This record gives sequence, structure tokens and C-alpha cells, in this order.
Amino acid sequence: MRVRIERMETLRDLSDYTAGFRDEKRILGYCISCPRYGNYWSCPPYDYDPSEIIATIVYPEDVSASVSVYDLFSEAREITDPEILGMEAEMPGSMAFYAGSCRICPGKCKRESGAACVEPDRARPSLESFGYDISRTLSDIFGVKIKWADKNCPPEYISLVSALMFR
Repeated sequence: MRVRIERMETLRDLSDYTAGFRDEKRILGYCISCPRYGNYWSCPPYDYDPSEIIATIVYPEDVSASVSVYDLFSEAREITDPEILGMEAEMPGSMAFYAGSCRICPGKCKRESGAACVEPDRARPSLESFGYDISRTLSDIFGVKIKWADKNCPPEYISLVSALMFR
């Protein structure tokens, strides 16, 4: 089955985006309860302060994609991850953020065993791992309501938010 991606992009001033959409304490509280927390190199806690990285960037370019079939999240990421990395490569000094946690290594991330990242050139954090509210990003910037699955029914569509931050 083919993934149908509806692309939406916006260019914003990072200080405005951070002031309106970054709620680090609340968002990272969700990360702490996730089994990937501390076990994936693209997930917190980091050995650096994300605020220091954010301070060097001026503009985030958010790229949102909505996928119309529940089981195609990985297939959509196979499209959006290389795309955002390509945008990063074309813009020196920029930083890409994936839509969700890292999916590069098959199985478990090497961080869980204390080993270094095996793909540091491809691994990237997500906006939420830096404390950004993805639900509000989708609704307030793109006008898209995030859809959640319930026990008996997948969501109507899946929304992915990647970003490129640059000076």
C-alpha cells in the first residue's frame, strides 16, 4: 500500500515558537514515562542542554505530514526522515528533528547497553524530546487536530511533525 502524504510547511521565528509551544517540564514528563527514555540516543536525557542548541537557531521550518492509514507510520518515516536530513544537508548550520523517536537501528538502541550511537550522522532528536508541544504545533500552526487511537479503533490518520531549525 502506498502512503499518501499531505505536506504542510511553515517558517517561523524560533523565539516566538519557543515562547508559544515549548513546555519542557510538561512534555518531558511524558518522555520520562516512555520505555525509550534514557535508552535511545535520540531521546532524553541528553548529555547536553537542548536550550543551548535552541539558542543558536533562529528559524524552525516545521514539516507536517498526515498519513491516512494507521499501520503506515514506519513507511511514512522512510519518506520524511531522509527528506528532512536532505534539507539539513542543504543548509549548513541547521538541525533536523524527526517526527518521533529514532528508528534507525533494528531492535534496541545501543545506548541501552551503554554503547555509542552507531549512526550519529543519521540519528536526530524529535521536537517533543526538546520539550515542544506537537499537539499544539499541529492545531495552532497547521490547523490539524491530532487524532488518537482508542482500544478498538485506529485513528483516522496519523500526523507526523518533523522540523528543520536554522539561523
